Amino acid sequence: VIGNAQLVGMDYPGIQTGPNVVMSRNSSYFTYATITSVYVYEQKTLNLINIITNGKDSIATISLATMFPQYIAISYWTKRVDIIDIIENQLVSQITMSDPVINFGWINNDNQIICFTKYFSHYFIYDVSSGKKVKTNYGNFDSIRTMAISGSENPIYIGGNNVGTLTRIFDGKSKSIDFKGRGRVVSVQIDPNCKSQCLIVWNQSWGIFDIATDINLYHQVTDLSYSISSATWSTLIPGQFFTGDESTGNVRIWNASSISPLEVLNIYPSGITSLLDLKENRLLI
Repeated sequence: VIGNAQLVGMDYPGIQTGPNVVMSRNSSYFTYATITSVYVYEQKTLNLINIITNGKDSIATISLATMFPQYIAISYWTKRVDIIDIIENQLVSQITMSDPVINFGWINNDNQIICFTKYFSHYFIYDVSSGKKVKTNYGNFDSIRTMAISGSENPIYIGGNNVGTLTRIFDGKSKSIDFKGRGRVVSVQIDPNCKSQCLIVWNQSWGIFDIATDINLYHQVTDLSYSISSATWSTLIPGQFFTGDESTGNVRIWNASSISPLEVLNIYPSGITSLLDLKENRLLI
């Protein structure tokens, strides 16, 4: 619980590390991925409700749907995508890709899913219920490792890659901006209270962008003396967000207009892999 930093639960799940998204949440559930399994919890009770394991295939990334909160998309390095009903524990559809999918986005009221692959300059849209491909889009963008979507209707996609490049995709058109020397993009987060405002976090810097019509930077903090591994907006306090330290395990609380942290919480002696803001002022670390 944030405020007095009270520990409300602890587990040793063996969550995997790496540049891809391996934690996800919606209004009802949150999930995280180990190398071969996905653990599904109910947000309100913190009860474990499902463990999804499919043989020995390694997981690349996961994403929970918003409109259909019981749906999860799981990408495997074997180039397969499974869409699963986590409550009924049933396969909804299965997609075989040409390359591994490293990022998802749910669109068209969660009836379609957008898949970004490991390689460059294209993405695919599939029908969720049938698993059939709807569209392939090509653009001048690099391999997107972390991405956020502004909404399900006429969405803006904003993402970043391992060399610091940002890409904005809207209406099938893309634009990329290089931020040389900043290293990999570790987190891209749409402000839950302002869909045109986006937090972009690199290893040792972060910036607040207006993405309504372009990639417009209007506040940044650079040249930090520590490395950030992840970030998440607070859904409780507008304008606040959290960052996780890659080495020390510190969680820093920021305001979108600040130049230094509002508070530093020493949570655990090891480095932090991922952060996820949950209901009731809880933070999944």
